Parts: sequence; C-alpha cells; structure tokens
Amino acid sequence: MIHVATYIKDIVIQDPDTGGDVDITIFKHQNGGIFAIDASYIDQVAPECSGGNPVIPDPFDDLGTVASDLVLEYPDEQVKT
Repeated sequence: MIHVATYIKDIVIQDPDTGGDVDITIFKHQNGGIFAIDASYIDQVAPECSGGNPVIPDPFDDLGTVASDLVLEYPDEQVKT
C-alpha cells in the first residue's frame, strides 16, 4: 500500500554531535501523524515515484507487516529535483 505525506515546512536545527546546522523537512502523514526527515536524505538518497516525488519507507507502518512506501508531496513551487 502506498501512503502520502504532504510538505509543511523546512526548519534548521543544530546537530548535537557536530554542532553543525541540519536542514529538516516536516511532513503531515495522511493518517494524521507529523514527522521530520533530514532534507539531505531526501535530496541524495530517496528514489522518486513516476510523478517525480521522493519515496521513503513509511515511518508509521506497523512493524509486523510488509513495509509500505510513502510518497512525499510538495506544493508545485517546492518540488525537489
């Protein structure tokens, strides 16, 4: 099953280990949860679906089932390339 999460905003936090700035992207899951992910992971590692949006393993999946994919949707002006 494929779920969708919608972009909310980007924030910058400080990495507690290195002290460096890290860009974090916040999303709203279709089931109601909110989560954040390192923006560099999205840009460098996450594959894209046929629509061009990044896809990650669903962080709200039930661990006892087959993993679902989660499509990260951005407003048109925020689409990652």
